[in-house]
Amino acid sequence: DMVIVVAKTDLEAKRAAHGISLFMVDAGTAGFSKGKNLQKLGMKAQDTSELFFEDCRVPASALLGEENKGFYYLMNELPQERLLIGGMAVAKAEACYEWTRTYIK
Repeated sequence: DMVIVVAKTDLEAKRAAHGISLFMVDAGTAGFSKGKNLQKLGMKAQDTSELFFEDCRVPASALLGEENKGFYYLMNELPQERLLIGGMAVAKAEACYEWTRTYIK
């Protein structure tokens, strides 16, 4: 069980976006624990949980991509995610419309 963690890695960065990195953290890493899954609307297959770090050490080999480029990796995927969410919203609206038509007949 692995978790992708977004962490601030350069506190001196001129902009906050320049000092963020992504790490793969094994759920069994000492000092790391996952809390309960949070109740949320939509996309329930993608769980969102509380994450706790207490004296947790992650090896440099856990870095995803380049150091301090994490924000850019996340923003690179954002347009595709927005398109996916928009398509899902249209499909749900169409289903509601059809259920309503069936109900009022």
